[in-house]
Amino acid sequence: MGQKAENSNLASEFFVMSVLCRMGLNPILTLGNRKEIDILLHSKNKTYTIDVKGIRDKTNWPIGNKSKIDAIKSLKNHLFIFVSFLNKFDDSTVGPEIYIVPSCDVMNLKVWWGAKYDQYSIMYNALKRKSKKYENAWHYLMNGEI
Repeated sequence: MGQKAENSNLASEFFVMSVLCRMGLNPILTLGNRKEIDILLHSKNKTYTIDVKGIRDKTNWPIGNKSKIDAIKSLKNHLFIFVSFLNKFDDSTVGPEIYIVPSCDVMNLKVWWGAKYDQYSIMYNALKRKSKKYENAWHYLMNGEI
């Protein structure tokens, strides 16, 4: 992963942290380079684990290889928050698109990204088509819906 990808991942994590704080929640950012969980959050008597995935454009979000996917399946109250900067990462006046997807739904949306990448991904266009359900779906955290 290059510096540009790392920058978009960090920007995505801090953006999500900012929104969660503005919602009156108290998220905890985990630290590390190859971490499985980016944010921990306790809300509505549930503890959530959150995996933030950020991209600069409108392609695929990598979500991990088979062993990571198998590990995710066992997590209860696990969410993915997908962030796309819509090819405008360098323009700080443009906000990103956010999709919040429970891990059980991610398992149904994932596609094999091929041997070149040796991992699964979520396609931007697939989430965009389902945007009514997942776009800005902060209610999963506010209402304890998963």
